[in-house]
Amino acid sequence: MSLLLKRFTSEDLAALRPRSRRPRHRVRKVTVAIIQRIRSLQHNHRLGAWRMAAALKQEGIRISPRTCGLIMAKNKTLYAELRPPDPPPAADPKPMPFAAIRPHQFWSIDIRYLDMHQLGGGNIYCLTILDNYSRAVIASCVSRSQDLTMYLLVLFAAIRNHGAPEAIVTDGGSIFRANQAQNIYRALGITKHQIAKKQPWQNYIETTFNIQRRMTDVSFETATTWEALLDAHAVWVANYNYQDHWAHRQRSAAYRSPVEVLRWIRGRPFADADLRFVFYSTRFQRRLNRFGYVQFRSWRIYAEEGLANHAVTLWLYRDHLTISYDDLVVAQYQVRYQPDQHHFTQITDPALYPTPHQSPQMTFWERQAGWWNLAQRLALLPIRRIRQTVGGEQLPIDPSLLEAPQDTAA
Repeated sequence: MSLLLKRFTSEDLAALRPRSRRPRHRVRKVTVAIIQRIRSLQHNHRLGAWRMAAALKQEGIRISPRTCGLIMAKNKTLYAELRPPDPPPAADPKPMPFAAIRPHQFWSIDIRYLDMHQLGGGNIYCLTILDNYSRAVIASCVSRSQDLTMYLLVLFAAIRNHGAPEAIVTDGGSIFRANQAQNIYRALGITKHQIAKKQPWQNYIETTFNIQRRMTDVSFETATTWEALLDAHAVWVANYNYQDHWAHRQRSAAYRSPVEVLRWIRGRPFADADLRFVFYSTRFQRRLNRFGYVQFRSWRIYAEEGLANHAVTLWLYRDHLTISYDDLVVAQYQVRYQPDQHHFTQITDPALYPTPHQSPQMTFWERQAGWWNLAQRLALLPIRRIRQTVGGEQLPIDPSLLEAPQDTAA
């Protein structure tokens, strides 16, 4: 400001004219010949400013990539042949083959591998069930495994809480096509659909997983404990279901979140007894003893001491035995069968998962496989037989013994 006032006092209004700050002794590097050379190289529409500066440097012309970018932008405005061709018109989007027109018409199911976690100890997966109409997450869980047992556990919780859908949509995963799963579909009247090969866009759950990446992957990555990972997953389910969804932006303000669209509407309801009967071949109910062990098929298996005297659910499929409480996995084992394919010869590879139901009482030592009996086979007790008397005969009772005694004092 002081420099401008000095110029005004000495030069009057002429001092207010804009002046270039470029030194007068400086020689411009960019000449008309260089601009024409850039124009000739610019016919390659895919050539950027950095590559243009590199090409000129090879010819002995040293110009910064920024200057090349400015010249290229001016050339595009002056010469139409240097402008990139217009992109072809976008094709009409393909219709979704499993678009729902009512709640619980289609459920989309898939598994996502959480590769960003820092917990170690193996892979972690997220299995989610989504209602295609409301975009609401019906059921979801985080697990170390992606076997059929985990899938049936989540499917059982979804049907118990929301009823059965008309159909489900999955990819070609083996757990979705397993014989046990097919039997459950038929028993509950659920139609099984499979998306086309290499066409993941047909499954609505893929879009939901992209939303999960933006909303929660940071929390998954910074989780240092299993409890923190479960809490981050629960927060995502709640936030996703209760926040406004892009698919409902055209609806009224009162119905823009998945929960508001789904409301109280349920699928075909089933009684708990009927669901237990359908899932009977893989699902068993047992009660833990005071030490947190459950007895199952002549074995005593540890689940969780903090759930002593509580009823838990055992899921058995092939060589996987999973123990859950309130739809939350607490332990998992590998089993080997006897020749009768019913009883177990060995239970190995215990995996105990931290849960909110752990006992607050501190232990003297940590339960570890190898020296702590997490799974112990029970000794078969011999059957006691009642000894029967053969050939015995009861003697008659003397009538005199039944008479009342006389009063001797009288």
